[in-house]
Amino acid sequence: MLARLGWVLRGLQRRLWFRATLFSVAGVATALLALLLRDHIPTTLPAKVGADAVDKILTIIASSMLAVTTFSLSTMVTAYNAAASSVTPRAYPLLLEDSTTQNALATFLGSFLFSLVGIIALSTGLYGDNGRVVLFAVTLVVILLIVFTLLRWIDHLSRLGQLDATSDSIEDAARHSLQRWLAQPYLGGVAAPVDEPARGRPVMADRTGYLQRVDMPLLADLCGDQGRLRLAVLPGAFLDPAQPLLWVEGLPPEKDQRLTAAFTLDARRVHDQDPRFGLTVLGEIATGALVPSRSDSGTAIAILGRAQRLLTALTEPREAVEPR
Repeated sequence: MLARLGWVLRGLQRRLWFRATLFSVAGVATALLALLLRDHIPTTLPAKVGADAVDKILTIIASSMLAVTTFSLSTMVTAYNAAASSVTPRAYPLLLEDSTTQNALATFLGSFLFSLVGIIALSTGLYGDNGRVVLFAVTLVVILLIVFTLLRWIDHLSRLGQLDATSDSIEDAARHSLQRWLAQPYLGGVAAPVDEPARGRPVMADRTGYLQRVDMPLLADLCGDQGRLRLAVLPGAFLDPAQPLLWVEGLPPEKDQRLTAAFTLDARRVHDQDPRFGLTVLGEIATGALVPSRSDSGTAIAILGRAQRLLTALTEPREAVEPR
């Protein structure tokens, strides 16, 4: 159960809206923080600090961050659509998980909400003179964060959606997937003898789609010491309800539904437990580069180099991993 929860949380963290939501909540909380700290500010300090300028600063941040967020989002969508059409559509979900892009959009949106809440609170007089000092100090920190994010975002925009940058992301995802597979080539189990026929009761897939993940800890808990499970498929396989997920011995049929819950099926493949997927996507890029309309043999050669780097890891010596 904990492993499946971790899988769900990692999936949420990769979504574009997740970080934007966190930064937005943080921006609102930061703006309201001045209400809690205003009583700890000396009464003589507001006269020495130019906190009266915070109204104009927040207005500038609110108007500019809304425009920057809209522009950045439209630029991101345009670049990703261009990458999906010129590189491969399979790269689009991976590009959406780009942490630099998500952090930039989240920072701009969080800064906009911070300034908006600050302007509303100032207009109601909730802060007072002491609260203005706290808000002024926090605003300076937010400005530094915005400047740093803008500089990093400008550098990132120069590579966003380009063929080399997209290929780098796919290669990195494939490398991480291969490393996880090398660490546990049987997903934490043991290899079944090649000549041993499948025995027991088949547990069928409950829907049609690609197998994204197998929750091996859950299968181990359900199996216990009395049962024996043999996987019939690996992540990346395309399944339908007429195909078995695994063969079961020593377990009652009442557990079949819980066994099926250990298999995550969806409409597309993912890289996590599927080391073949990254190589397949790289192959699509190389194949697309050789069509007559493009005739880009240099890209095909570069992809061959990337594939060789990935496959070289398979020849490196590694320690055996004990099954769990």
